[in-house]
Amino acid sequence: MLVQRFGELTVEVVAAEAALLVASGAVTESMLNPSEWSAAEAAVAVATVKVLAERAALAVTSGAFELGGPAAAARSMNLDRHWRNTRTHSLEDPIRWKYHHLGRFTLLGVSPPRYRQV
Repeated sequence: MLVQRFGELTVEVVAAEAALLVASGAVTESMLNPSEWSAAEAAVAVATVKVLAERAALAVTSGAFELGGPAAAARSMNLDRHWRNTRTHSLEDPIRWKYHHLGRFTLLGVSPPRYRQV
């Protein structure tokens, strides 16, 4: 079970890293060949990374307690700060809006809003 759980967490992190590479390419393309469509594709790619990175961060920080057992929750370990920091950042820019904009783009071709709303 322990090895499997580390494998599951690895998949989460690697998926976020792969999406980051795709997003960086989309942002670069949008800067080199600016258009409404390239900007929308870049915004969608970045929103996808945000969703995957947040999910991975929450899974890994929660997994630290799951895998470390009671010792991981000891105040001396101070591991709770990682989960708390991840959760705080997730509240500042909630992914529920990312899902909404990603769905609208995928189903209806509606470009996501610009600036900090994606």
